[in-house]
Amino acid sequence: MLRTRIRVLLVLSFAFAMSGIVQDSGATTDGVRLITQPIATFETGIWIVDVPVISAGSLWDGAGAFVEMTSRSFPIEILPGAGSHPAGQNAAAVTGISVRLLPNTTRNSPPGLFGDTLRVELDLTGFRRSQLGLRIEDVTAATVHCMLVNAGRTGGIIKYLDLRIRGDRQFSSAGRVYGLRDFPEHCGARQYTKERRDDARPN
Repeated sequence: MLRTRIRVLLVLSFAFAMSGIVQDSGATTDGVRLITQPIATFETGIWIVDVPVISAGSLWDGAGAFVEMTSRSFPIEILPGAGSHPAGQNAAAVTGISVRLLPNTTRNSPPGLFGDTLRVELDLTGFRRSQLGLRIEDVTAATVHCMLVNAGRTGGIIKYLDLRIRGDRQFSSAGRVYGLRDFPEHCGARQYTKERRDDARPN
């Protein structure tokens, strides 16, 4: 029953977000929270989309998990007419990019949280090309953007995101401490990258 409920929520979120209808309510209720993810489709590239998840526990306990779930793959249904190509997949997950909370030995603090700073690692070492023809530059930028949005949704618990980059040195500049005070809590569903080139089409 719970799995079915989650699946329905995901279907509704993806359909509404792609049409620009999803609105952010800040602190969600009834155990449902919005996780912003880089969702890839073959025809239209990467979209920044809100995916609802059912959560338990306090916002404090789950603050780091909301950011870590940026790269988590969820079963998003594909609506009729989407074509025969893969679509509606988390761009980070499908290309092997992952988000990891750095260990915290403080007994009373959630994983990754050091005071008001969340320390996370974006691991690019597992990147692989997919049938969606995604470029590592696009996926990395979109994933970092979503991580910042998710960190900003913790009601002020996370004020800084200390991001470490593991992998390709060309992305080392993305590894720094981000202040979240002026970062928008929600950017709205929008297209982050445009459709893939013809030479990126799968055989």
